[in-house]
Amino acid sequence: MVWQDMPNLWYPDDTDSVAVRQQFRTELKQMMDQLVSVPSIVTWVPFNENWGHLKWQI
Repeated sequence: MVWQDMPNLWYPDDTDSVAVRQQFRTELKQMMDQLVSVPSIVTWVPFNENWGHLKWQI
């Protein structure tokens, strides 16, 4: 079983911005689209580093 996470350090200067958030979402969607059919993934974790940084609501 795999716990798939999304690394998300704000590179290069630890700055949060609309552009950084959009890039994060784009990369997360690409990763999920690529791995959606992998049966061993049991959970998706949107934040690995900087937990909750975007203050997402589920």
